[in-house]
Amino acid sequence: MKINNRKSEADMSANDLHENLLQYSEYSSHIHCRFFPFWPPRDVDLLQWLSHWIKQGALPIAIMNMYHYHSQKINFYCTSSSWQHRIIYGVEPRGIYLMNPIQIQSPQQIYEQLTVDSITYIIRQEIVQRYNQSPMCLTPLAINNNKSRLFSDTRWRTMNVLGQVVNVLREDRQLNENETRNIPYRPTVTHVRIPSTCSSGILIFSKDYNQLINAIDLPLRQ
Repeated sequence: MKINNRKSEADMSANDLHENLLQYSEYSSHIHCRFFPFWPPRDVDLLQWLSHWIKQGALPIAIMNMYHYHSQKINFYCTSSSWQHRIIYGVEPRGIYLMNPIQIQSPQQIYEQLTVDSITYIIRQEIVQRYNQSPMCLTPLAINNNKSRLFSDTRWRTMNVLGQVVNVLREDRQLNENETRNIPYRPTVTHVRIPSTCSSGILIFSKDYNQLINAIDLPLRQ
């Protein structure tokens, strides 16, 4: 499905951020970075770990899946990109300071948004709109052993993306039929989950290459 194809690759990954930095010679020559993944969940004291890096003059950027976090809340509704990149500019006992937008959040809130699998959420309205514009857009999802680089990811099948999309379209058809008969109907599927090329974690920018390269990997949570 074309919308899924684009959405899956649209989110900027840690590697994308690094490559963008390399385009600017005034920074790439003396600024280095390393990505610390948080999925699967890591065993880390987030406040202490971030405080260590910030005291060393490093700049942490959190790559978090906002949809997954808010989907656990009441009246979840998707309206924008799943993934956000947020600069962490300070920590204190009561929380972590972030930009984009500027706010303070508890370590637990941040941790929940960081410990998320590589998934992007697409609202049902967008699925319906794209299908109505081009019904053939489902073809790539329906082809067995699709050889394209994106659809070679087995998660497209294990997550049953095609089945999710079909459910959305089936409910939309039922919604339209019920509206013509004045019968109330509320679709149960609010969004479709697809694989993402983006991974959750924290990207550390620092002038100290040796400190970055020698830092230990965060251990998995038992």
